[in-house]
This record gives sequence, C-alpha cells and structure tokens, in this order.
Amino acid sequence: MAGDQPELLNKPEDSDFKQQRLKAWQPILTPGWVIFTFASVGVLFLGVGIAVLMSSNEVVEVISDAYQGKTAAGCVQGTNSTSTSCLVDVSMEVPKDMKAPIYMYYHLSNFYQNHRRYVKSRNDEQLRADNDFEVSNCEPLASRKCGTGTCAVYPCGLIGWSVFNDTFYQKKGFSPFTPGNAECKTNTDCVTVEQKDGVQKNVLWSSSSIAWASDKDKKFIASKKPVPYGDAACAGVPTSTTCITMPYDNFKYYKCSDTTITDMALCPQGKRYADVSNEEFIVWMRTSGLPNFRKLHRIIKTDLKKGEKLHFFVNNVFPVTAFKGTKKIVLSTTTWIGGKNAFLGWMYIIVAILCILLAIAFAIKEAWTPRKPTSELENALNDNK
Repeated sequence: MAGDQPELLNKPEDSDFKQQRLKAWQPILTPGWVIFTFASVGVLFLGVGIAVLMSSNEVVEVISDAYQGKTAAGCVQGTNSTSTSCLVDVSMEVPKDMKAPIYMYYHLSNFYQNHRRYVKSRNDEQLRADNDFEVSNCEPLASRKCGTGTCAVYPCGLIGWSVFNDTFYQKKGFSPFTPGNAECKTNTDCVTVEQKDGVQKNVLWSSSSIAWASDKDKKFIASKKPVPYGDAACAGVPTSTTCITMPYDNFKYYKCSDTTITDMALCPQGKRYADVSNEEFIVWMRTSGLPNFRKLHRIIKTDLKKGEKLHFFVNNVFPVTAFKGTKKIVLSTTTWIGGKNAFLGWMYIIVAILCILLAIAFAIKEAWTPRKPTSELENALNDNK
C-alpha cells in the first residue's frame, strides 16, 4: 500500500527554492515598452557613436610611403650598410600638432602570421627559460649547425626566426650619427626632427613598455644559464641537448654569455645567445590575426609641431618581396578609445539609426492599428460565445 512505502532518501526539502516556488517576474513587452526601448537604445548608441567618432578624429596619424623598394641609388652608404642591406632615408612631415606620447609602429602587408603551422612553430617552455633545449613543435627550425656540431636553436621555430629586424637610426649628422643630445647615447636612442626653420634636433624615443606586462613577467624570460656553442661547456663537438645557437648568425636581439664584455658588438659569435626578453622581440611573437598589421616599436615622449619633419635612417634588411609585401612607418597619437578607429564609431551610429527607425515604424503601426489590451480581447471572445 502507498502508506507502507519507505520515505525517499533523495527527496528535496520542502522549501520555495528547492521546490521551485520562488516568486518570479516576467515582463510583458507591450507596444509602448518596445517603442521606448528601441528609442532609448538608439539615442544612447547615437551619443556613444558620435563621441567615439569625434575622439577618433582627434587622433593624428601619419603613414610613410613604402620603403622596401628603395634601390642602391636611394641609399646613403655608410658603416652600417652591407651587401645585403642598405640605409634608406624615410622622411615624414607632421600634418598637425602631435601630443606626447607618440607611438611609432612598423606596418607590414600581405604577411600571414595567422597560418596554423606558423602559429604553432614555437616552444613556450623554452621561451619561459624552463628548458633551453626543448625544441618540440619547432621543426624544421629546431636545430642547426654550429661550430663543429649541431646546436638547439634558441628561440626555435618560424615565429622567432622571422622576427622583424629592420633597425631605425637617427639621421646621419655632420659626423657619423652625431647625437646632439646627452640622452642619445647610441644612434638608435633618438629620432631626428627637422624644425620649420631647418634646424635639426634629436628627440629621445624608447622601446620600454611596448610589450604586455604579463608577457614580460611570465612568458618571455631570458635564459638563466645559457650555453652558446662558443662556451667552454661546449668544447669539442656541440650537440642539440647541451648547446644552443641563435636562429641565424646575425640575429638582431642577443646577449653575451661573457659578462665581462660590455659592448655587444665585440662579443664573439660563439658566445652570443638570443635575448628573448627584449620587448621588440616579445611584440613580434604576439602574432597578428590579419595579413596587414602594424606592431608597436617605439614611443616618442616629446610633442611634435605641425610642419616638422622626422627623418629615419632604416637598415632595410627585412625581406618582403618574396610574399609581395610592403613595409611602412606609422606615427600615431591616442585618445581614450586608443588609436584611430572610425569603424567603431560608425557601427554605433548605424545601429542607433536602425533602432530609431524601428521605434518610429512601431509607433506608426501602433497609431494606425493599435493592439487591443488583454482585457478587451477577453471581452470580445466572450461576446462571440
């Protein structure tokens, strides 16, 4: 009998919450509420869109001509020019006053960093300094010949190997790269600005704080105990499990395992190892999702005036002709929305216009053929019975 059945062990408590007796409110979308909602969203989005568009128009952006096609005739020969590179002069005029900080980017086109094999071609364990010799997922750039043997490539993979390696110098002065500024200790610490009266000055710029803090602190850490193939620990025949080497001999970002050497240019090739903690390198390693992209390279901390010209001497070595790409320099200021982005503002405005048009359409429909309230419908149904 039912009265003899044992009490269910998993029976929920007799509470409003567990028995689903909580009070609930379900909005009824009457015509008035629908019209009010669409109109309110339209007005709100219209205001946001106009604000975003005005802020975007305040951004001053300057883009140089493509410089990858410069020929030897357009180059200024000097100690930094080689048979495979050439110092090209790229000039840019400031169209409007630019308030610091001013961000300098390099722009590449037709470079597909989003290719699946390219994105996977790296080893995060190696980049975190957990294991310099861990090169899984990096083939065919996992190892290379070094000295009399074979070394593990550090950093391995296609992304690190293809790092953007053009160098931007200040304009060559009366003597090779005369700084003219106490803070311009090397020829890459400053950019040359030509004022309206023709007087040139060197303005300090920096590559500090161009990478994400999380990347610098957790993902890209310099090797704790580097063993490049020129060290004593690699005497004899180097192997890929005991010695490391850079992706190629003239890799741009490197340190010296001999800590007594302060001038990196004097560091022997065999004692050089890649500096994966360099912020320019870190910025490159964060791959782009689109084939045309720009990456932050320097920050200028001095205001620039309308009519001034910036002169860059670029060591033009990064190859782009193989994939029919281009290289440009971009200077930009920022506002509260970031860089120039008219698309976002126009999207807000378009959505606002659609919402306002729908509100007007619903209002006309309600005025022309109003919907009867529920009580009136019930009375009409009762009358027909």
